[in-house]
Amino acid sequence: PCTRCANEWGARVRGTPFVVAMAPRRPLVQEGVLNVALGERGTYVINKQTPNRQIWLSSPVSGPWRYAFDPDSGEWVNTRNGHLLFALLSEELSALTSFPLDITDLAEQGR
Repeated sequence: PCTRCANEWGARVRGTPFVVAMAPRRPLVQEGVLNVALGERGTYVINKQTPNRQIWLSSPVSGPWRYAFDPDSGEWVNTRNGHLLFALLSEELSALTSFPLDITDLAEQGR
């Protein structure tokens, strides 16, 4: 599910102002870790934690977060306050790039 989400995200933003805002940096996936460098805006690090079935996010805006997959909703849910991974990413990346980017429906890729 995580790989499908990443591929869909890439396909959706290709050729948009979001990609221009990231240029010349491109998302880099290495050993299960996705790095999205936004230059002066900071870097997102998304790390799949296979043993405990979580995703860890390091955000330049809101800091570190941990998410557990909820099979009933098909969402990655924050383990502290219950917010949703794709909602947070949509909000923060839209604000950082000044491009409306809604990736909340990517949670459906995990179902």
